[in-house]
Amino acid sequence: MRGWWDGQDADAMVDAMNRVPLAAGDTLLVPAGLAHAIGPGVTLVELQQPTDLSVLLERRTLTEREALLGLDLDTAIDGLVREVTPADRIHALRQGRGAETLFPADADPFFGAERIHVAGGRELDASFSVLVVLGGSGTLQTADVTLPLRRGATVLTAHGDGPIALSGDLELIRCLPPR
Repeated sequence: MRGWWDGQDADAMVDAMNRVPLAAGDTLLVPAGLAHAIGPGVTLVELQQPTDLSVLLERRTLTEREALLGLDLDTAIDGLVREVTPADRIHALRQGRGAETLFPADADPFFGAERIHVAGGRELDASFSVLVVLGGSGTLQTADVTLPLRRGATVLTAHGDGPIALSGDLELIRCLPPR
């Protein structure tokens, strides 16, 4: 790791990673400390814990301090998973639970996500959430607000908004806080 960092050898870093083919609609949980890269042609919704702590091994235009969050290199590297991730573990990290729950239970202490389809109308329980509209169009209604929704829209909801009524023909992801 030190050699890759010092030489900023991105090719060697990527060569050491598992390649996980993705298709539209796939989900993959990447546990904390597991180095990863996002390949060309991938557009994604990325959820993280409610922190902004990402160590960047390929620093590009960042200073070492910025890329390592002010940590020394040894401390930053100590936080990385350096064992091989077996194929069965990768398979498990790709498994949601049921038709709507996108992540395995490993994600529950950190965040959650649901894939929601609306054909006509649907009510969501009150919760802090981020709604990302993947397709279709429709309306979001709370006691105080009505918002039009269409592909590409992102909406932050507060628990205090109460239940959320969705109508129309929509496909969206609802990002949720830890369970």
